[in-house]
Order: sequence, then C-alpha cells, then structure tokens
Amino acid sequence: MDYSVIVASLAVFLLLIFILVTVLLVAKAKLVPSGPVTLHINNEKDLQVTSGGTLLSTLGNNKIFLPSA
Repeated sequence: MDYSVIVASLAVFLLLIFILVTVLLVAKAKLVPSGPVTLHINNEKDLQVTSGGTLLSTLGNNKIFLPSA
C-alpha cells in the first residue's frame, strides 16, 4: 500500500477532529453562561455568586439552608 494514501487519510482525519473540537469550544463559549449571577431571595436578599454550581450547594455555601424533606 502506498504511504502517501495513509498519510493523507491521517491528515484528513486529524483535520476533521480539529474542526469538531473547535466547533464544540466555540459553541460552549457562546451558549453556556459564565461569570457572576445574582440570586434574588424572597425580595429581601440579593447574592452575587459565580455560575456553574448547583443552587442547593450555592445557597448552603452562603449560610441559607433548605430542608431536604
């Protein structure tokens, strides 16, 4: 088998993988919210927290505990 075919197919495969990874990273940057968010709690208290955590753990970290049952 000719080595140029193997090298060319490997190059095309790597290029496709690179394009797919780039598309996923751009989509993540545009679609996933990032940065600080504000939580309004019962019109009494506002919390500035970072996005990405769960609501229950974020409230617990700010000393606002909710019953689980």
